[in-house]
Amino acid sequence: MNPSSSKTRYMEIWRKHPLSDDKDSLFKGVSLVAFSPGPCSRYVAFAGERGLLLLSADGGRLLAKLSDQLQRTSIKAFSWFLPDTLVCAYSNGNIVDIRVTQERLDVDIAICEGHCVECLTVDQKGEYLATAARQAISTWHRQGDGSWTEHMALGSSLPMRAVDQKLPVIVTSLSWYEDPGQLLIVSYRFHGIHIWDVRSATVLRTVLDPGGVLGNASLSPDQRYLAVVTEGGVDVIRIQDKALGKKPVYADCGVDYPVVFLHDGRAVLTSTVDGNVQLTTRDGSHLQTLRHRDICAPSGDTVLASAAASRSKLNLYFANSSMKDSNVLSVSEGSKEINPKLRICTVSRHCICMWETADPSSRDFGSLIDMDGEDLLAKDRRETLRLQIALEGHLQTLKEASMGA
Repeated sequence: MNPSSSKTRYMEIWRKHPLSDDKDSLFKGVSLVAFSPGPCSRYVAFAGERGLLLLSADGGRLLAKLSDQLQRTSIKAFSWFLPDTLVCAYSNGNIVDIRVTQERLDVDIAICEGHCVECLTVDQKGEYLATAARQAISTWHRQGDGSWTEHMALGSSLPMRAVDQKLPVIVTSLSWYEDPGQLLIVSYRFHGIHIWDVRSATVLRTVLDPGGVLGNASLSPDQRYLAVVTEGGVDVIRIQDKALGKKPVYADCGVDYPVVFLHDGRAVLTSTVDGNVQLTTRDGSHLQTLRHRDICAPSGDTVLASAAASRSKLNLYFANSSMKDSNVLSVSEGSKEINPKLRICTVSRHCICMWETADPSSRDFGSLIDMDGEDLLAKDRRETLRLQIALEGHLQTLKEASMGA
C-alpha cells in the first residue's frame, strides 16, 4: 500500500448536477471537458448536446455559453490550442474556432468537413489540426489569417491480419507526436495503434499490434508514454520500444471511458464501472479514489469525461512596461498565484465535479510517490520556491531600474 494512501490529496471544491431542474440543467448532455492551457488553467470548458459552456476553474462560475439549438447539432470533439482559443467539431460536419474575448465567445466557422468528426487533435501552437470521421483522417494547416487549409488526407492502408480485414476501421484517438504536421499517433478500435508519417501518408511504425478492442488513448506530456483503454484495463505503453508497464492500470470500465495523464505524465486518471474515478501511478499502483459515485449517484453512475489541469507555470504579465510608472511592479490577476494547485474535473451522467489538491505546503497533505520514487508534490514545492525567488529577484531589478531612472 502506498504510504500516503490514507491522506487526503484531491478534494472536491464544487459540483454541478446536469439532470436537475434548476440552472444546473444547462449542463444536461455534457460529455466533454477540457482545461485551458497556460498559467493556472483559468478556464474550464464543457461541451456536448447543447453547445459549449465556459466556466471559471476556481469557483465554477458560468462565464459564457454558446448554444446551437436551432440546427440541433452537438459538439462531438474539441480541444484548446491557445490560452484563449478552442477548436470544436460539430455533428453536422462544421469545425469552428472559438475565441474567449473578455469572457465572451467569438465564433469563426473554420472548416465545413461534411462528415461527423468524432475525434480531433491540435498542437499547442495552433498550427496543425487532425480530424477523424470513422476511418477517414484529415490534417489541416493554419494560415496566417487564421483559416485552416487541408494539409493531407490519410487512407486506410493499415497493416492488418487476415482475421482483422472484415472488421470496420474506426479511429478512437489522435495525437500529434514529436513533429506536429508530420507524425501522428492514431489508435483504432480493432486495428491497434500506429504512427503515421503524414507527408507520405504511410504508416511509419506500429506501437501496439492489432488484436483485441481498444478505446480512448492519452499521450503523456513528454510524449514517451501512451495510456490506452483495453478490455483488460488501461495499458501504459512506452512508445520507443513498445514496452508495457509492470501491470495494467486496473479499470473495470470497458473501453468507452476516459483516460488522462497528469502530474507530468507520472500518474494516470481512470474510472470504474460503478462511476468512481481513480488516480494511479504510471505502473498501476493505487494512489487515490475520488468518490464520484458516492457524491453524485449512490446507486451507480457512468463517467463520460475527465480532464487534468497542466502543471502550472508562473508567468509574469506587467500592467505597464514603463519603468517610470508606479504600476510597473503590479502583476496581472491571472498570474498572482505563486502557489498553484493542481485540478481534476470529472463529468458523469449525474454530476460534474471539480477536484483540487490541498495546500502543497501543508504537513497533512501527504505525498504522491511515482514509479521512479519521486515525490510529485515535493517537486511542486521546489518549483514554487524557484519561481518565487525568480519573481522577487525580477521585481527587485525593476524597482532598482525605476529608482535609477
